[in-house]
Amino acid sequence: MGLHPDNNRGKYYAKTIGFVLSEDYWGNGYVPEAVKRAVKYAFEELNIDILTAFHYPHNNRSKRVIEKCGFKYETTIEKGSTIYDGQVFDSVCHSIFKSDYFNSAEEIRMNIIIKPLTPDLAEDYVHFFDVTPHDDGTVKEQLPCYCITWRSDASYSRDNRHWFPTREERRERAIEFVKEGSLQGYFAYLGDEIVGWCNATADCQGGVEHYRSYWPIDEYRADIKVKSVFCFVIAPKVQRMGVATKLLERVCEDASADGFDFVEAYVHKKFDAVPHDFRGPLAMYEKCGFIKVSEKDGKAVMRKELAK
Repeated sequence: MGLHPDNNRGKYYAKTIGFVLSEDYWGNGYVPEAVKRAVKYAFEELNIDILTAFHYPHNNRSKRVIEKCGFKYETTIEKGSTIYDGQVFDSVCHSIFKSDYFNSAEEIRMNIIIKPLTPDLAEDYVHFFDVTPHDDGTVKEQLPCYCITWRSDASYSRDNRHWFPTREERRERAIEFVKEGSLQGYFAYLGDEIVGWCNATADCQGGVEHYRSYWPIDEYRADIKVKSVFCFVIAPKVQRMGVATKLLERVCEDASADGFDFVEAYVHKKFDAVPHDFRGPLAMYEKCGFIKVSEKDGKAVMRKELAK
């Protein structure tokens, strides 16, 4: 993948994006994820005016990627491209303008509403996981996960399994856990549609203890109240538009109101990619006022002290 100068735009600072992926890795969502990152980088870091993308008329895979990533059809250049063997094809041009990029992202951010998960939303909860991709699909038997591991300690007293082997059982148990209040967190709504989820739980000490095998998490004093952020699931169409940040801000706001001392999260210093790293990037936590309190083998414990 590369960003190259687009010299056909006169006085405007323009680039064009190109990408190619080995056929062995098609269908895993790698290219849309990479293109979305490149779009964000082009406008927010390079501060370009226009980003273009081209595809041949017969290349429907590239067309789908380009449209999925927010590019709009602009024009078709007849006989606009000659490939390595001398064949000549039309070039279909799509583009994103700076104003459209920032207006679209800001409009989504402004219209996101955060609501806590409540028992009456159990069916909405499982439906969100039914229809929202939240991994790269390489371990299909583990999807959807329904986020059932990170739940209250009380739910483990009846059944100490943190995982259930079939999708049907995970779904059934998720409904049960939501209805009884064992699964805790927040939804992000865009209109009537759920587009994001954050698991934020105060009484999942079993999960924290498990993480202590990998993250250097302090033992808590008895008088300290900590709420842990375990994971995010964001619908692909609104990823990298501030949805997870809004969820995290609400977690901190409510935790402060409820008398917690800290909100804590367990992240990788180097963010991998959305389909693999459901904890969110370290930079997001820093943006929300978290500080790194410990680090080991590329894993960081992020903590925010709350005002009371």
